[in-house]
Amino acid sequence: VLHYKNKIIPPRPSVTSMPALLGLVGKEYEALVLELFDTRKALEETRKELSHALYQNDAAVRVVARLAQERDDARQELMTYKANSPQEEETDKEPPTKRAKTTSPSSFEQKPNGIPPHDLESMTETWQSLAKERKEKKKSLEVVPPETLKELVELDKKNWHKTRNKAGIVDMKFSEKEIVTAGRDKQLIVYSLTSQTLVHTITIGVVATCVDVNASRVVAGLPDETIAQYVDGAAVGSPLSVGANAVDISLHPTGKHVVAIVENGTVAFCGITDSGLNSIYTFQATPETEYASGALHPDGLICAAGTTTGAVHLWDFKNQTLADTYESDETKDSSIVALAFSNSGYHLAVATESVVQVYDIRKSKLLFSKTAKDISCMAFDVTGKYLAYGSRSNGVKSGVSGVHVVTAKEGNDVCRVGDDTAVNNIVWTCPRKLVTSGNDDRQVRFYGIQDEKE
Repeated sequence: VLHYKNKIIPPRPSVTSMPALLGLVGKEYEALVLELFDTRKALEETRKELSHALYQNDAAVRVVARLAQERDDARQELMTYKANSPQEEETDKEPPTKRAKTTSPSSFEQKPNGIPPHDLESMTETWQSLAKERKEKKKSLEVVPPETLKELVELDKKNWHKTRNKAGIVDMKFSEKEIVTAGRDKQLIVYSLTSQTLVHTITIGVVATCVDVNASRVVAGLPDETIAQYVDGAAVGSPLSVGANAVDISLHPTGKHVVAIVENGTVAFCGITDSGLNSIYTFQATPETEYASGALHPDGLICAAGTTTGAVHLWDFKNQTLADTYESDETKDSSIVALAFSNSGYHLAVATESVVQVYDIRKSKLLFSKTAKDISCMAFDVTGKYLAYGSRSNGVKSGVSGVHVVTAKEGNDVCRVGDDTAVNNIVWTCPRKLVTSGNDDRQVRFYGIQDEKE
């Protein structure tokens, strides 16, 4: 701007033509677009930084939660140590050694007095009551002919575990009206057979090793060498340490006890209280024994535990001793992958990955031994006349997939159900219906007679 005789002379225009004006507008547009691009780029970087910060915050929360859990466990172990320290003064003189895998944990040492008398009395009363009910119920049970079982087909299938997690159902148990499943999605699902709806979805944060249900109560073995209790879908008390991972867990018929078969060769007999689970007595096999499977007798006075070397231990809770050991040449040096008692309690089914056997425990007699492939699970029907075993193999061409039903005393083939499915768990809900869950998928399949679907 030039000043000439107190007058302001406007500057000469730099754009004096339409092409120049269009060029100027184009430059301004390009500058605006570039600025917008830089702004969006900065926004995207800010979003990434925010996402990373949120992830770090979530990880920090998980670390704090784990540390809090470890602190609580340490406090519980300290309390246990203080409670047991008077009895351990003499043994503390020996130099400390690293605990072996098959050694019982300090919190589960065998108590010199064994199972308290009031617990034994409760168990005996329950046994007498169940024996009487079983005799009366036996008269009304329908024995389904083999020709009818051959008509078993898939009626329905459920997929109630999360789809975004790793597939597979680790364990499945059945009570009178409910089924509970433990999935690799770190959830326990309770399904009502009466209303055909999900009753509870329990998120436990880890993959359970085993599970059981009775009405509103669920117990589960956790991979941190503990067992936990849940009532109406909520955790009750803190998990109880059993010294190693539980391979099988059962709610006792008394409704007051829990029995856990543990990898380190122990059977943990625990009590149920309003504040959680508490240890009562531990049955200890030889130090080198490792258990791979287990099952509780319907009466609750006997427990079977399968070893990794092909033997089956029968523990007598009433006399608090090892009552019997079953072992054969067919199962020797093989891990017992599954055990099952018949509802009558007379028969015990034993399986390795390649052999199925049934024993008459009244006579300690082997009824039959049958060769199979990739066995994963077993279950007697409610009448005890048939035995179903499942295979982890997948596909029709394998010839071993699905569920195989045989007669319980002779081992004669009756039928094969779900030819193309891999099976990890089996339960019979009634003489004409059974339920399976898969090893490689999330599906729970319901089988029955087509005309009797309702």
